[in-house]
Amino acid sequence: MLSESPSWSPANPEPPADLLSDFVGTYREKLYFQPLPLFDPRRLQLKIGTLPHYLRWSFLALTLHFTSHNFYYGLEAKAIEYYTTSARSIVVDMAAEGLAQLEVLQTLCLLALCDHIAGKTSRAWMMVGMAAKLEALRLSQSKADLNTRHSDDTISRCHWSIAILESTFIPNCNTLTGITGALSYPKSVPRPTPLHSSHGMKSYCPDLTDAYEGNIQDVGINATCLGYISVWGSIISYLRDIRNGANEYPWLATSRHNQLTVKLYELENITSHRHLIRNAPFPDQPSEDLSEHREYWAPWVSFQIMMHATQAVLNNPFVQLVALRRAGRNFQPRSFLQNTVDQALFHAEWVSRLVQMCADRQFEVNDPLIGQAVAGCVSILWIFQFARDRKVSEKAKENLVTCETFLGHLARKWPHIAEKLEILRTLNVKVAKQQQTPQEDESTSATIKFEPDMMWELLDPAMSGVDWASLCSSSKGKGSHPTTSATIRVATKFVHPINNEVESAPVPEPEHNLFDLEDIYGEPFLDQFFSDSLLPGGVITAIPSPSSETENQFRICIKPVTNMRAEQTILAFNSLFGAATTPFGCGEVNVFYTGLPGRHQYVTSQGYDAKLVEEQIFNHTRELREAGYNVRAVWRGPEMPPNEFVDQMKDVHWHAAGIGFGVRGSQIPEVIGLFEETIDIFRKEAPDAKYVFNYNPLTFLWSVKRYFPLSSDCKDHPGKDLHG
Repeated sequence: MLSESPSWSPANPEPPADLLSDFVGTYREKLYFQPLPLFDPRRLQLKIGTLPHYLRWSFLALTLHFTSHNFYYGLEAKAIEYYTTSARSIVVDMAAEGLAQLEVLQTLCLLALCDHIAGKTSRAWMMVGMAAKLEALRLSQSKADLNTRHSDDTISRCHWSIAILESTFIPNCNTLTGITGALSYPKSVPRPTPLHSSHGMKSYCPDLTDAYEGNIQDVGINATCLGYISVWGSIISYLRDIRNGANEYPWLATSRHNQLTVKLYELENITSHRHLIRNAPFPDQPSEDLSEHREYWAPWVSFQIMMHATQAVLNNPFVQLVALRRAGRNFQPRSFLQNTVDQALFHAEWVSRLVQMCADRQFEVNDPLIGQAVAGCVSILWIFQFARDRKVSEKAKENLVTCETFLGHLARKWPHIAEKLEILRTLNVKVAKQQQTPQEDESTSATIKFEPDMMWELLDPAMSGVDWASLCSSSKGKGSHPTTSATIRVATKFVHPINNEVESAPVPEPEHNLFDLEDIYGEPFLDQFFSDSLLPGGVITAIPSPSSETENQFRICIKPVTNMRAEQTILAFNSLFGAATTPFGCGEVNVFYTGLPGRHQYVTSQGYDAKLVEEQIFNHTRELREAGYNVRAVWRGPEMPPNEFVDQMKDVHWHAAGIGFGVRGSQIPEVIGLFEETIDIFRKEAPDAKYVFNYNPLTFLWSVKRYFPLSSDCKDHPGKDLHG
């Protein structure tokens, strides 16, 4: 019997051969595609005994976190430490020598997961980075026979495992993003057949799919899942840039937000209908069938959750209404905000629902990437629990409980998920305290103050190391982690503003159909979600509130538009911003001006006094700054390369972009070409700027002030020279 075998010790580190088979079974049940498809479980069963000892030991170290055996006799922690230390000492030296061997790369992947479980995030970061750089080196080498003894599928699994580690843990330092397309995806197992369909639910809707989906090539469940994981990494990198102060207008076609949205649309368009929930009814399958076909269902669960989580997190109301509002002054279009809020709430609900399906079917999930996706959706649901509409609020609270339970399971293995769980519970304490103060009446909006950094930490895969519970228990953040607070005010009231004088006929009870996207809130999807959030004209907005330097407050409001016909709603959102624009203050308007240099040959050839023009340009751009405007003036002729000019426009949000009269009024073909080129550059580099034009060198201030009047005399508060 295995229990009679000698126990583990550093002198006897190898488990019995038959025990290795049990470890492979554990890998299949608890670790395959959670998050890595590193090994094909079927092939691993045959090869485990012949792997290099450092690779086998790193494999044992990881699986020992999820199982045990009498051979280890209570020495699991010591065995894990011995295995990881020994394997690391070997492969790090091999990697440093540039030995891009498959076994070295596989070992680095396993050690990175071990380090994350141990809370050694910095070391894990280095393991992932080392693996990514080594893989990039392998791909760049010209020899075709580097891994001839390995199958293409084995190489592909290793490559994509490294890419997953980057997307999961270090998305902002992604080495393989630009080259992953060069390698094929790991082979997928086919969808199990036959599939059970119970509870009277339709698992296939021919009227929805036959006309156009039958010709879509099925790339397999693995490839489908990996596509969404790759985009997830790009989304988290984008959000981190916003947290660090990057500003953009997400509704523009050129924005990163839109580019990521297009990527998601492209993935959706090439996803085979065979893997959609209506054709692969996961919740209808017996638990034993799910276990038997886990090689399909593990990536299927990841695919489904990531498909919804990517959309939810990309459209996160906190990011759209707080973070981007702080980075720039312009408000987002109301219809754009409405769409992002609808997308975020809908997809966050689906993530919670899928998590509950896994719990109901006893399908174990240990994937930290799914944990991060759920934590990102928590930041959305947490906001909507304050909705005054009881249906929305109660459903959000219910889903928060589901997500908290799920995160609690993952937190036992993954410290960074445990930190996110602590943040959620700290936020919930704030909710409890807020609810102790009764509202004056049902129309009173819910208002709660919280630290934006807590929301960011829910979205960021890195560990901050901050004790959030202790930090937030004090009235002010102290020490090395001072906090900035924000105030959310959520006032929701969803209405059906169809003609109030005519009582509409009752809507017939729809057939219960999971795959028609119903029951998100316990009733038909289109009637509840789409109608309630779009047709009635509810609009979610954020209004800056007066604040001190350490307290930036925003009210997030979902406001109804009452007494309005449905067809009018989209064009007549209730604007909380008002028709007038609040005047800018001193030093708040950034102006970019260009034109010919005063002493340029094309100035004199047009009959102007070059010396006088130069003095006037200098004096009146200074006048513009002294009036309170921030100014960058770049004077150029056709000889300046456009890329040098473009560089001068980077890193600043321009409110006004001007071109001098000497360029606009010229009859010289080269100068006319310069004018056209400048307009094209303005369109790309300052898409939201107002174009302004002077009519001589004395009217720079006039050209700007008529569009951007300042709120006060800025004589004692001049603008900045934005050069340098």
